[in-house]
Amino acid sequence: ITMTDSSGTNDIATLQATSGAFIVTARDGSADGEIIFKKTDGSATDETMRINSSGNVGIGTASPDSLVHLSGTNPKLHIRNSNDSNRGGYLEDNGTTFVLGSNSGVRNLVFSPDNTERMRIDASGNVGIGTSPDSSLHVASDAADFVARFYNDGNNVNRLGIIVHIGTD
Repeated sequence: ITMTDSSGTNDIATLQATSGAFIVTARDGSADGEIIFKKTDGSATDETMRINSSGNVGIGTASPDSLVHLSGTNPKLHIRNSNDSNRGGYLEDNGTTFVLGSNSGVRNLVFSPDNTERMRIDASGNVGIGTSPDSSLHVASDAADFVARFYNDGNNVNRLGIIVHIGTD
């Protein structure tokens, strides 16, 4: 199905089915168009999602400014394992706090830059840096010098704090 402008010379939108795919295209003159999804209850029509000319997807916004842009009252993004609805996590702005969480109390929250685990918060709230925690804060390091430094880094010449070294006395 092709929809054209009133002169019938410019394709404005097309709906196409090919090789098991349903394809929707939109054009604004010679530029990329936007695809807008709306819902209606029969009397009012509300926009629910938009793919703009840059390819950004907006859910709850007509002006997505990133690849995926969620907007709404207390928006929440879920990522779930299809084999187990208790597995997965979420990002949420609940109105007072930004939350990064897991769906089940038995799951760990793991930070893995470059696909290497660096830190984990386990289901009981223990934090492990460089290791799986067995206490409230468990730090392990192969560093040649300091494991941790805690001090006031202000302009004070006489810094007060704690430095934990690796090695023997």
